[in-house]
Amino acid sequence: MGGGWKLVKTITAFTVAHSITLALSTLGHVRVSQAPVEAAIALSIVFLARELLLLRQ
Repeated sequence: MGGGWKLVKTITAFTVAHSITLALSTLGHVRVSQAPVEAAIALSIVFLARELLLLRQ
């Protein structure tokens, strides 16, 4: 069950981080153009997927 718990913690941290950045942007505390944000989100998903795949090996 240890691997499952690590996955839950990873997904939760990922979701919380993106929720915080979304809230800060929505409230006007952070202003960034759309293209870099979308690229950063996509890149973070790729890195997370790579990490999870490496953990399985």
